[in-house]
Amino acid sequence: MLWNIYLLELKRNIKSWPFVIFTLLLFAGTFYYISSTEQGVTFLYVTITKEWHNAPIVIAKLMAGYTLIGVLITMIMVGGTVTRDFSAKTRDFFFTIPMKRSSYLWGRFLGGYTANVLIFSGVVAGFFAATLLLEPQYYGPFTLRSFLNPLLFIVIPNLFFTGAIFFSLATLTRNMIMTYISGVIFFMIYVLASIGASKIENQTVQMLMDPFGVAAMTSLTKYWTVADMNLNQMPLAGGFLLNRIIWLGISFGIMIFTWKRFRFTSILEKKRQRKKMNGIQADAIPFSVLQPLTISRIS
Repeated sequence: MLWNIYLLELKRNIKSWPFVIFTLLLFAGTFYYISSTEQGVTFLYVTITKEWHNAPIVIAKLMAGYTLIGVLITMIMVGGTVTRDFSAKTRDFFFTIPMKRSSYLWGRFLGGYTANVLIFSGVVAGFFAATLLLEPQYYGPFTLRSFLNPLLFIVIPNLFFTGAIFFSLATLTRNMIMTYISGVIFFMIYVLASIGASKIENQTVQMLMDPFGVAAMTSLTKYWTVADMNLNQMPLAGGFLLNRIIWLGISFGIMIFTWKRFRFTSILEKKRQRKKMNGIQADAIPFSVLQPLTISRIS
């Protein structure tokens, strides 16, 4: 059942307009920035000076930046997977057939999450397309690890973290407006926390506090030369890997919490049911019971 729900959700997301639009936006942003030969321009925490435009660290930092500003993408692709069953009135079909909560939740989540990861194919295509316009001195050879490492250690963990947050909010509340507001608040908190963390002298603490791994990469590469950036892969040192483990653990914790709290009815529906039941119980009290109470009050 999990596999069937996963495939259903994945196909629905891949065929949707948001998937196409977001993929094209990431392609266009990458193509425009990487194909530009103007030095010192910053885009999503990335500043290209004399290093290759397709240097491994440039690819890694650009992907990390996209996962940060891509909070809206995650909210739509992952957060709305369960709420769509309510808006499309298909919940009765899924909620009445014999099915485990884990199969339903993980199938929905992983279907939207996989589509969210596939959107980053636009970034890869943008790099290759941009180099077609550049002169040879501006870029070097492409390697599989230059894209594979950022995908495994940045994109997948980061999208899992933000996806777990917004999936939990939307699933437990059945309210996408609240989820969108939470996304704005989340982004503001992250910016403020990053400013506060930058004032901490302990670099290990800085690296571990950042859920997106941007601070860790910045700290580990701040003394790299142009040759280092062109030839070295993104750093996979202990502090960075520990950061990834910690925030993946938090992400799984959020999903476990969602699984435990999830029911095939929403919080609002539960409140309505309680009010309805209370009303029924009050109406069900026979007049013969109320009559002595009324007489005693009059007397």
